[in-house]
Amino acid sequence: MLDCLFAQMIIFPIFYQKNNDLNVNPVSESQDAILDSLSDRNKAHWHFLVEESVSLANICQNLVKKYPNPGDLYPKEEKMILTTQMASELMTISLVLSKAASLEATLQPNPQDMADIYCTAAKYRISDLKNKLLAEEHPNYQGVFQDWLSID
Repeated sequence: MLDCLFAQMIIFPIFYQKNNDLNVNPVSESQDAILDSLSDRNKAHWHFLVEESVSLANICQNLVKKYPNPGDLYPKEEKMILTTQMASELMTISLVLSKAASLEATLQPNPQDMADIYCTAAKYRISDLKNKLLAEEHPNYQGVFQDWLSID
């Protein structure tokens, strides 16, 4: 329920307020100092993070174009939930990579490897979330739930 509300109250209003004219410009490599402190594998995760953040923004823009009235989009709870879950995974990757970069200077044991383990698993989760979010057809969850709730 919180994922659904977060998408409705935080994520999608940004796109509706911009009248679907949000220009997404990712940070260039030369502007991001974090890259200097990341391993090669974690740099690849950073690039994935940038690409998927832009992809999520484009998905949101396309949904707003498809449903110009929020009242038509917001009841699509699965889309709301998947959007928030993908945003959450991307945010967590950014935090994990930032922490790994900051711990690198303190000589903590294996910060790069721990970040790589998390980010590798997150890539699979994001791929699954994105595939579900882009799918045009979904199972009839609502019908099943309504049937269950109406059983005497």
